[in-house]
Amino acid sequence: MLKNDSSSTWRAHPWAFAAATLLMLVILNYLHEVLSRFAAYRSLYKNHAFYVPEGIDKIGGIVLCALAVWVLRRVAWKDIVHELGLADSPLPALCFAFLASSDDTQTPSPGGRLNFHGLGGPAKR
Repeated sequence: MLKNDSSSTWRAHPWAFAAATLLMLVILNYLHEVLSRFAAYRSLYKNHAFYVPEGIDKIGGIVLCALAVWVLRRVAWKDIVHELGLADSPLPALCFAFLASSDDTQTPSPGGRLNFHGLGGPAKR
């Protein structure tokens, strides 16, 4: 099991940790707008399929998230996957996503909705 020596990092300064997390959220939210100010990034839309510049945008977001974990949690680069929970098997998460996306009228599919057979919905009369 991974020893969590970084817990004192956020416990000592919870507001600084929360502010840094919100700052990273804002940066990631506006990453596309920042990148679109560069002519090289805009030219990717003209010369390539849309998913090339969008992929660069998303990969940049992943790199920034890994960098934020490295800075905020003060862990080694190899421990970032453990901090993000990526070292575990993805099978339980994929099974949950498959089941959560299904409903009574369709086969399970991504983009569906979670349906607990009437729980949480409007009251039936």
